[in-house]
Amino acid sequence: MAHIGLVIDDSSETHPSDSLWESKSLAHGRDTVRMTSHIRSVGFISKPGQIQELKTCLQGPLIDALRQTRGFAGAMILHGQKESRSLWVLTCWETDDQAANNCWEEFPAIRKLLSPLIDVCTKVQTFQATLPQLAESYSQGKAATVC
Repeated sequence: MAHIGLVIDDSSETHPSDSLWESKSLAHGRDTVRMTSHIRSVGFISKPGQIQELKTCLQGPLIDALRQTRGFAGAMILHGQKESRSLWVLTCWETDDQAANNCWEEFPAIRKLLSPLIDVCTKVQTFQATLPQLAESYSQGKAATVC
C-alpha cells in the first residue's frame, strides 16, 4: 500500500500550532509523536448536479460560520471517489464534549445554507482522532504519513 502524506490547512490566520490541532495532546514514543483531536464527522449526499456547489458552500460559507463557534479548531472536507455525490465534513473541536454536543449540522442558519444543495445528511459520528507522526518530521514541520 502506498503512503499518503497529509497536509491540513484550515486557512486560519493563526499559527499552524494554534489552529487545527490546538486541542492536541502529544504523546512521545521512541520514534513517534501522536497528536490527538476531537472530531465530529457529518456525511452529506448532494442533490444531483449540485456536488460542486455543495463543495464550494462547505469550503466557504460553512467554514466561515463554524469559525464563529466556540471550540471550533478546523475542518477537513472529504469527497467520495466511488460515490460522487457523497461528502464528509470532519470538524475538529477543542474538547470531546464540544465534538459530541455541538450539533452544527442542525443549526437553523446551517440548514438554510445547505438545504438547497443536499438530499440528505447521512450519518453523524464523533471520534477522537490520533495522528501518528515521526518525531523528526514533527520537529521539522513536515507532513505526516497517514497510510
